[in-house]
Amino acid sequence: KSWASIEIRNVSDTAGRKPARGGTICLSAAVALGQLSPEDVAVEAIVGKIGANRDLTNTEAVRLTASAKEGDSTIFEGSITCDRAGYRGYTIRVVPKHELVSVAHELPLVIWEG
Repeated sequence: KSWASIEIRNVSDTAGRKPARGGTICLSAAVALGQLSPEDVAVEAIVGKIGANRDLTNTEAVRLTASAKEGDSTIFEGSITCDRAGYRGYTIRVVPKHELVSVAHELPLVIWEG
């Protein structure tokens, strides 16, 4: 029941139109956690090359860190480096974080942006 109340409310970044190679893009996600705490979840940016069908390929997960509270949302922030040529994109997901869970994204509890 608690997991179903998680909602990714807003995602923003500092990318602009065309970030320079070697530059850094700061990400921010406002996530309503319901009765859960930031310690119960991992908020991640899944970053990859934008493929022909606008899907992400060659992805990597970048963990965002809880930085503030705004109303009933927790703000998670992080950054990614523009270290590869080509069009790149990202999406945000929330997965369980627990010492007994080794591959959280394989659980049926992943919340995706959008």
